[in-house]
Amino acid sequence: MENKFTEITQIGLIVSDREKTIENMRAVFGAEPTQIVRTLKSEHNQYRGLPGDFEAELIFYRFANIEIEFIVPLSGESIWREHIDAGAEGLHHILFNVDSFEGAKEQMAGQDIGVTQQGLSVMGVPGLKWAYFDTAEKLSFIVEMKNAKEILKE
Repeated sequence: MENKFTEITQIGLIVSDREKTIENMRAVFGAEPTQIVRTLKSEHNQYRGLPGDFEAELIFYRFANIEIEFIVPLSGESIWREHIDAGAEGLHHILFNVDSFEGAKEQMAGQDIGVTQQGLSVMGVPGLKWAYFDTAEKLSFIVEMKNAKEILKE
């Protein structure tokens, strides 16, 4: 089996306080966000196999080849809200860029690992998709994937 998950590009964390997070990143690293965006409600969003009506604010920092993303859940049911409600602020996911979105989903399905949440990117890149996999019990973090490499090949 060819491993579809070969390029790690992001570490994602869940936080409840946007301003505190920005202040602490500034104090510790002297870093400012490279981008702050709000997710969009979309008919493409899914949460646990059902249409997803969730929103979050995403705060991005770039450190060489790794992006750090802080996610602040705003509304709706989501795995982000589940994380906060469980009192588990901090590490949430590791993001992999994949060559084949469907191939990566098949690889995970072959291990009985399903998608918990998915949607289209808010970054304005047509066709850019993301998905979170239910890996928390096995790995202590969630695996996210984006099809960025697949889009760049087209």
